[in-house]
Amino acid sequence: MAGAFCVAWIPYTVMTIWNIIETPPFLELQVLPTMFAKLSCASNPIIYGLLCKPFRKALQDVYQSCKMRQTNRVTPLEIQRN
Repeated sequence: MAGAFCVAWIPYTVMTIWNIIETPPFLELQVLPTMFAKLSCASNPIIYGLLCKPFRKALQDVYQSCKMRQTNRVTPLEIQRN
């Protein structure tokens, strides 16, 4: 996790500092580090879910409870019939 965090955020930090000191020669270079940094917020839970067995189990339990809640739901049409 720490490695993925560093890979995503260090280029963004370098580009930000570079931008403060002077304008980078290619502004397009700023796009990729920014995208990787922002994507890390979404990818970290996925990576953690793949690597951590208790987290996967808890996620499956939440999914099962949501699935049961969905099947036990009463629709407005069923209420009108009764």
